[in-house]
Amino acid sequence: MKTKKKILLLNPPFNRSVQRDYYCSHTTKSSYLWQPLDLQILSGFLKEYNIILYDCIYNKHHKHKALSNIKNLSPDIIISQTASASLNSDFDFLKKISIICKSKIIVTGDIVRSNFKEILNKHNFINACITNICHNNIKDYIENNNIVNLFNIITRNSANIEEIPSIFSIPKPKISLFNKKNYNLPYTYKSPIYTTLTTYGCPFACKYCHFENINPSLRNPSNFALELKNIKKFNFQYIHFRDQTFGYNKEHLTEIAQIIKKTNLPYTIYSRADVMDFKTLKMLKKSGLHTIEVGVESGSFSTRSKYGKIIQNQTYIDFFDNCRKLKINTVGIFIIGFKEENLTHIKKTETFIHKLKPDYLSLNILIPKHGTTIENKNSSKIDLDPTKGLITQKKLQKIQSNIMHEFYLSPKYIFNKIKNLENLQDFLHLYKNATSINK
Repeated sequence: MKTKKKILLLNPPFNRSVQRDYYCSHTTKSSYLWQPLDLQILSGFLKEYNIILYDCIYNKHHKHKALSNIKNLSPDIIISQTASASLNSDFDFLKKISIICKSKIIVTGDIVRSNFKEILNKHNFINACITNICHNNIKDYIENNNIVNLFNIITRNSANIEEIPSIFSIPKPKISLFNKKNYNLPYTYKSPIYTTLTTYGCPFACKYCHFENINPSLRNPSNFALELKNIKKFNFQYIHFRDQTFGYNKEHLTEIAQIIKKTNLPYTIYSRADVMDFKTLKMLKKSGLHTIEVGVESGSFSTRSKYGKIIQNQTYIDFFDNCRKLKINTVGIFIIGFKEENLTHIKKTETFIHKLKPDYLSLNILIPKHGTTIENKNSSKIDLDPTKGLITQKKLQKIQSNIMHEFYLSPKYIFNKIKNLENLQDFLHLYKNATSINK
């Protein structure tokens, strides 16, 4: 009887918590961690093999411990997440693995999708790159690694064939591997959470976002329904959608909302204010929508427009008002540090934050992402005020911290939150989790 190949799905160690999945990497605090979605989706393609999940971030395992464990596992193939946020650490770790194991190493991630040629040329221990987690022939590659006509998988001998179908389906993931209680979001009130998606890519093209170069694709609703039906038996209490713009196709969204409603589970999404009108929000609220994350980015319309986010201020004002009317929690996502910004621009963003009054604030310093229009811009120093010269990144971080603390510690914010909570202990837990959104 032929022995099944042993495949290790790896989320490598790092010196702090990091999210590497779905081409959007960033460091976080430990209370802000969801399933490594890339590995979860790929597990469905590979479930006939002997699959092992090793999430070093979840387990808080350092490099030495992780190397020892992987050596003992002795996998035939390792499929690893990587990220621009932990780039040097990731490839240094994978190189060490290649020395102690004879495993073939396959990688995925934001840096992989945008720089696969450079990765294969520079790192001879990498055997292949996956450029689309939802649609690829990874099984064909594993069974015959000399195959040339691969799609969405790149090797040194294969052609670069990219396929993004208008409608896609994914095999049911091996959910038992990813059913862990400490995968969590700061604003959820139930756990464990389950992470999934209903679309791939994004129809919009914000110049600071890696998804500006990933064409959109809709997931087959029937295929999505099968996955949700499968998660019920694992007692998940909350669904976390990773779609970059949830619900941009209204016909598709109507079908998806009906499917979610049947689960009776609350859920969170990421979308845009100009996609979520009152009628749409009302429909999603009835289907279980609990929290929505929306990228506002800047308080200046001219700044947003320059980078591809052409949404009027009033559209944001109406959106946040509508969410309050429907009792949908909101996470407002903002960015400071655009090249053109000075202190006046940042003050405008801060003022807009207080005008919109999101339930949670995520305030980030601009970091050019691989494969984006602004990748080559220098963000190490930002000209915040021409009269004061260049300001360091450290000072920009202090501005970020001050705005966050002023938001969460304002008497009005505290009063409104306490008013809707049962006791002070609940509020302290809420504050601790809410502030971790920014990191």
